[in-house]
Amino acid sequence: MFKTDIVDTPFTTEAANSFFGNITGAKYRNDISFLATLRALLAPRIKEEGGVFLQFGRSRYEKSQLEAAGVEASINAMCSSIIAPPSGPEGVIYIHSLDGNAEANDLAFQLLQKGFVDYLEKQWGASRFTALEKITAFYQKAFRVLCFINEERKSVAVFVDRLDNKKLHYLQCSILAMMPWYFDKEVGITAQEMELIKSLRENKPDSYIAALEKMAKQYDFKTEKIKKLLNGFDTKIDRLTLDRLKAKIKDYDDDINIHHRQISDLLKAKDDTMIRVMGLSCRINEKGDNDSEIMQYFLCNKSLYLNNVGDDYIEFSVKSPITYFDPDLAESVIENERSCVYNHVDHSEMGDIKRLLRELFLSEDPRLHIIACAAYRLDLHRSIQAIGNYRFDADFSDAIPNMHIQLYRCLGNYEKAINELMCVANYVGGIEQCVASCKSLNFGDLVVLTDFFECLFKGRHGNNRCIELPDGSVVDYKGAIQWLNENEQVEEA
Repeated sequence: MFKTDIVDTPFTTEAANSFFGNITGAKYRNDISFLATLRALLAPRIKEEGGVFLQFGRSRYEKSQLEAAGVEASINAMCSSIIAPPSGPEGVIYIHSLDGNAEANDLAFQLLQKGFVDYLEKQWGASRFTALEKITAFYQKAFRVLCFINEERKSVAVFVDRLDNKKLHYLQCSILAMMPWYFDKEVGITAQEMELIKSLRENKPDSYIAALEKMAKQYDFKTEKIKKLLNGFDTKIDRLTLDRLKAKIKDYDDDINIHHRQISDLLKAKDDTMIRVMGLSCRINEKGDNDSEIMQYFLCNKSLYLNNVGDDYIEFSVKSPITYFDPDLAESVIENERSCVYNHVDHSEMGDIKRLLRELFLSEDPRLHIIACAAYRLDLHRSIQAIGNYRFDADFSDAIPNMHIQLYRCLGNYEKAINELMCVANYVGGIEQCVASCKSLNFGDLVVLTDFFECLFKGRHGNNRCIELPDGSVVDYKGAIQWLNENEQVEEA
């Protein structure tokens, strides 16, 4: 009786599993030997419609638990893992290990002897199981066993005292006795089968594996697996090919319809373009040198400064008060003294600066405004880009760079609107969106916000003399605070 785990045999390979589809079941922990032995001994004897389903179970209860539960409840708890196979409660061989201590297992065996037959009759109905006393007697010197069989159902239930590998292998010697309906006493068993049974009593598994390998030679697992798995496979290939061809025809039809629509769209687009060509040609011939929409826009808009003009581009700057921002977001940031707004503020200035920011961003009618500036490049090939790190001239000595554009060349949410306008050659509309982007401050972008207020309070990244007073003069934040203090004193007086 060897204790080594048998984890691989010729009767439990993938090919063998396919071949012995009517003899299936579980391992005992890592050991697969019981299923291999069943297949080796029963496969030649089981009719095509029959089958064997191997199961293992285990339970561990204290004596006091079993005494308190009684016969029926105890057996139900110990045997709850018995599962009827898919074909019905036939062909089951169930092996259960009682893992309690000696006292608990003694009581468990008594309860099973008393009530197990009635339990299975209630579970599966029909004919009754009978105890196979000769199995108990055969193993009594080695370990305790109870065996119940049902010849009509071709099913077996075996209970073992603390099952382990050695007991598992020795138990397989009695498969003939446990399942007598598969063995003809007059015919007996073959020499190879006897060799297999004897090998289960040895101390090492070598003879057992050798016996299985010898018995496996009578089966052509590879051929049977090929026949089973590839039966009708050519038809499957043809069906898949047919499905692919049908799908391809549908794709062709879809492509044809798409091309029809594309041709129709292209013809319409061509007609529209030809109409624009004629209109532009007439406009060019009729327009004078000073009759330019962009020129008039730059002349009228005081926020715009023209920097440079090339054959296909215009570079310009914008200077305008910051008026576009989310007031709710602004309030939450300004009222929080730990926000990034105050990263570069001396504690002694905190009260004055907070009062200044409330005037600039939270007042319903602010008296002071921050003047911002930004630079852009309009490409006549229908694009506008923000210009970063731009060196503003003296015209912008009273404005702070818009950090979103100056440091990150980002137009934010305005980029989509600008692109849509440029796609239809609405250059004036695109420039208007640039003006709007210069006037915006995103209080939700903490990175940009940190840079902006560092510049406002410390002068880093650009000019910070940018706060416009009601009289039109421009001061830095300290001058703005002084103005607020003076005007509050005047109002109080």
